Amino acid sequence: MYNYAWEENFIGVELFGVDCNKQKELFSRIGVLIEAPGLFPNMTAFENLKMKCISLGIKDDNYIHEIIELVGLKGVDKKKTKNYSFGMKQRLLYWKMKKAGIK
Repeated sequence: MYNYAWEENFIGVELFGVDCNKQKELFSRIGVLIEAPGLFPNMTAFENLKMKCISLGIKDDNYIHEIIELVGLKGVDKKKTKNYSFGMKQRLLYWKMKKAGIK
């Protein structure tokens, strides 16, 4: 059953101060961490981040080591990401999302 009274009183929804009807602007600022994250499973955290850095024009390997330490994966950065827990994958992807400007 559809509630017309709700529609008459609807004033809108905003995220980040943007009207949800302006989807293009809004969706460019939203990211989703999904169960099948965009990591290469047979590569290490360092190798995955290196691939992303290359695509962003970042050539400093020390930067990658800083990110690994920042997200709490120092010591397991040589382990293939297919052996990471879901939380470890999310932490690695968090950096990728932040670097892309996604909130």
